Amino acid sequence: ISEIGQHPEHSQQIEPDVDAMLKSFDAMTEVDEVLELIANGESKTVEFKETYKLDIDKGVGSKDVELSVLKTIVAFLNSEGGKAIIGVRDNGEIAGIDLELQRFHKGNTDRFLRHVKNAIKKRIGEDYYPFLDQRLVSIADSLLLVFDCKPSDHECYLDGIDFYVRTTPATDK
Repeated sequence: ISEIGQHPEHSQQIEPDVDAMLKSFDAMTEVDEVLELIANGESKTVEFKETYKLDIDKGVGSKDVELSVLKTIVAFLNSEGGKAIIGVRDNGEIAGIDLELQRFHKGNTDRFLRHVKNAIKKRIGEDYYPFLDQRLVSIADSLLLVFDCKPSDHECYLDGIDFYVRTTPATDK
């Protein structure tokens, strides 16, 4: 780096190497960040959900399970923001959403993400898209769905009626 400072004309020679190195750091960072969040456990700004819609005990899709995820998202929007990590048990064990993906979406991640987006659109609203980022992250041969929620600049209601906030590691109506 000091060489570049003293001889900036050499910077073009090493730029491709530096770009490649930074890209590799970015690729590691996402997985490392999620693993660190999981290791630190649930908090006011981090929530784990084992599935997005699958009722593990009954082996069927459940609107109540999906509702729980959507409540958490609304609570983060109405509070300080936070991350909801779907595919992680409360004890921090990575379960993944792979079974759910196969059962309800034939393994098609695009169909799954469209389903999630449509649920957010219908039950939370398109106005909140700028405050939400959802992505799939592969860890230990399992897929996780990660929501990054920023605090909204206006109140958010689930189904236009129910207001939720995040208090400690809990979601309150």
